[in-house]
Amino acid sequence: MTFYILRIILLILILAVIYFFFHAVAECSTKKSAIIGAVFSIVITTAVSMFPPENLVTDFSSPENAFKYFCAGEIEEIIYGNDSCLVVYSDSQGTFKDCVFLKSGADYKLPLYFSRSRVAHVFTQNGLFNTYKVSGTSDYYVQGSVSTETAGNIGVFDGNGNNINTNVIRIAHTGFIYFHLGSFKDDYYLVSDGETQPLG
Repeated sequence: MTFYILRIILLILILAVIYFFFHAVAECSTKKSAIIGAVFSIVITTAVSMFPPENLVTDFSSPENAFKYFCAGEIEEIIYGNDSCLVVYSDSQGTFKDCVFLKSGADYKLPLYFSRSRVAHVFTQNGLFNTYKVSGTSDYYVQGSVSTETAGNIGVFDGNGNNINTNVIRIAHTGFIYFHLGSFKDDYYLVSDGETQPLG
């Protein structure tokens, strides 16, 4: 949450400084100064939101600390990858969301705007599944939904029928599931209560 508060403050400061410069120093009209200030403020604030400069000067000792700075809500689960982690949380409206934090040694850094990209999207009568790859890593995170009546174990398999060792996390009292994969191919699939769900 601090992340966004700082950017709002930065937006206001940049707008004020640029307005003052063009209005008082460059002697531009009030309207022109305001327009120039607004444009510069939006561009700079957008840039520092997409590419957080905090990553140049600080690390976070845990996903919880990074989350507290970057997001607002209640952490439901943390799924750990090899070089990143996925934090699943609920916001003030009870909506489930997630964000990725990148590992930096034993610490964590804030995500860039392009930190992850969707590599698969599958929707069938058995559920909806999205698979994301974290840029610069071998980490893939799958988020999906299954029937709330699903009671059995959920297994993940490759195209040859080999079980993939991963911990499938189910959010309590919901049909939402999340898990990490160290690699991904289009023939991977999930089995839940005897029903097969393709992931690619």
